Amino acid sequence: MDRTTSAIIEELESLGRSKNTVEAYSRAVEKFSCHHRKPPSDLTCEDAYAYLCNLYRVEKVSGSVYHTHVCALRFLYKQVLEVPPDFGKIPRHKKGKTLPVVFSLNEVGSVIGVVDNLKHRTLLATAYSGGLRVGEVCRLRVFDIDSELMQIRVRNGKGCKDRYVMLSENLLPGLRDYYRAYRPKVWLFSSSAGDKPLDVRTAQRVFAAAKKKAGIRKPASFHTLRHSFATHLLEAGAELRHIQVLLGHSSIRTTEKYTRVTSTGATSIRSPLDYVPLS
Repeated sequence: MDRTTSAIIEELESLGRSKNTVEAYSRAVEKFSCHHRKPPSDLTCEDAYAYLCNLYRVEKVSGSVYHTHVCALRFLYKQVLEVPPDFGKIPRHKKGKTLPVVFSLNEVGSVIGVVDNLKHRTLLATAYSGGLRVGEVCRLRVFDIDSELMQIRVRNGKGCKDRYVMLSENLLPGLRDYYRAYRPKVWLFSSSAGDKPLDVRTAQRVFAAAKKKAGIRKPASFHTLRHSFATHLLEAGAELRHIQVLLGHSSIRTTEKYTRVTSTGATSIRSPLDYVPLS
């Protein structure tokens, strides 16, 4: 690993950035270095500008990938090399307004219900019940479950923020059955060795297998449970501000996307075709 890349990792970790951010930024800088076949410390802001333009115009990467590279290179020059970059003229990648895939209540029930393994079924139910990200549910500790206050503490979520979500009354008996069967010590859902939290990729494979077994063909991922949680709350009449807090969103605008996927408006308003006399 290049010395500059190591410095980036150390600086990010000292600032308390998440593991995902550290990995994403370091990969982006390594790719930038490989593209020019020079170490990052030998590359100028002009080299970074040319590289970003190449990503946008030639490689045509997605908006999220492009944004990650811009942030990583800004961090490289500003925080590590201490050369304030001028990326004002780089192309601005327009983010497509794609709607998240969501499950119906019946589909959520099917995905969770087809899982025979108690640990895996409880994992999926817990993730949906509180709208948790896959990393958040995997990192839950036993004492994060508060049955007296009926809430779950989510530690070190996105942006290194803690928050509380509700503990479902329907989930609690299942959690107790799971606890009696597995006796987790520290991590609620631990690895097979028991000394580490369940690996995120394992949780994702559990979801993929459950979706397939349930016969659902939607292009869904583990994160679909979180999207479905937010959408179902909105359809049940929960206020957007409360959903924002439960999801841990910094901006209400991020939460507003669920107003475009809720079925409430689409099904409560009749199509004008319904009033047209067809022969």
